[in-house]
Amino acid sequence: MRRLILFAVLTLMGCSRPVSVVGDYTGQLDEPNMKPELNLSIRQQGAQVSGTGTEVFQLDGPHIANFAFTGQVKGSQVELRIPDLGGCEVFLRGQVQGTNIDGEAEFHNPQNAPELPGSILRTRPFRLHRK
Repeated sequence: MRRLILFAVLTLMGCSRPVSVVGDYTGQLDEPNMKPELNLSIRQQGAQVSGTGTEVFQLDGPHIANFAFTGQVKGSQVELRIPDLGGCEVFLRGQVQGTNIDGEAEFHNPQNAPELPGSILRTRPFRLHRK
């Protein structure tokens, strides 16, 4: 009986396991002038995620930026932190919906610019699709 009550309490509290986001993703970041394409390879251990990625964009010719990231999954919410992407710290915060992750990228002021540490420079919507 105690187990049944514990199960009911945990269920009502909304205890949910993080969704699996393991896999390779491709997508776009809504940057009007560059139209960057994102490619991510995500690994997951419980709620913790990590991986590597590339950003391919056009700016006076093609450019490729490689990066590593860490993050976490809470239910169907995902947050990825890219410590250095083009000199900015970037957070990708999104919602898992089937094979897509839709959300917003937050670009923070680079740490080497102490006059505005941690300031949000801009936000852009993104969409990733699991291959």
